[in-house]
Amino acid sequence: MGRLVYFDKKTNKQIVKQGGLSKEVWMNRDLQEYIKNHSNCVCGYIGSFERTIIRDKILEKILRSVGLKFSSVVCWITSTDGRHLMDGVGKRTTSSSFEKLCKDWSANAFLKVTVWSHPDHDGSLRSTIEIIEKLNLALLKFKKLEVREK
Repeated sequence: MGRLVYFDKKTNKQIVKQGGLSKEVWMNRDLQEYIKNHSNCVCGYIGSFERTIIRDKILEKILRSVGLKFSSVVCWITSTDGRHLMDGVGKRTTSSSFEKLCKDWSANAFLKVTVWSHPDHDGSLRSTIEIIEKLNLALLKFKKLEVREK
């Protein structure tokens, strides 16, 4: 099949292929728009030159196992977390080592995608922290209500 991500010198664009990602993730409108709009530099996991079919399948399975729906998987694989996951991955990284890395990096994926997808999120770290603080307060209030109702 060849490389899943490569740079086409003729068009000056980064080419990204489906690889081992499910049809539901690959054909997601947000992912296709992201790739189209960032063709000079596709970031996140999706733009990594170390992607393989097996790694795609492992990562998607793990992200789905922590509760992410297909659209949320797209959010995560285009994120900085997705890019940083691949910082420690090379050609010689075994599937079992990659699976462990994925589990470590995706432990908080559900919360992070929830925060990143919040309408008030502006893409900054400060915004991430503010939304997490608001969610923590809301959860504390919810817990107090829950205790009172029992």
